Amino acid sequence: MKKSVIYLSLYLSLFLLFASCDKKENPATTGNLLVRVKLAGSTGLLTDVIVGVATSQDNLDNGTYLKEVDADAKGDVLFKDLLPNTYYYDCDAVVAGQSYYGEGQIQIVAGKTTEVVLEVK
Repeated sequence: MKKSVIYLSLYLSLFLLFASCDKKENPATTGNLLVRVKLAGSTGLLTDVIVGVATSQDNLDNGTYLKEVDADAKGDVLFKDLLPNTYYYDCDAVVAGQSYYGEGQIQIVAGKTTEVVLEVK
């Protein structure tokens, strides 16, 4: 009986030793950008738009996008897995036959989703 208690204590000690070890998670290396587009002077979000993101103002001006994403039914435009950096984004929108444009600049941080509202005028 004593041997059983000793073995049981040994197994329990080993289990607790391994269970208490720190488990290190890999730190996030990318971040996300959530863009919501709205028409200047309105409160609702636009859903029938495409937002482009570029790595420089020159690329944005030349239409050289890293990614282009369509807005979903709620008006969200989500860019996933962007490396930490400064990004430039824009949107051309047509509402009731009228063209509108807006652009912005944002810093992406690893492990976070950065949210912006892009107002097109």
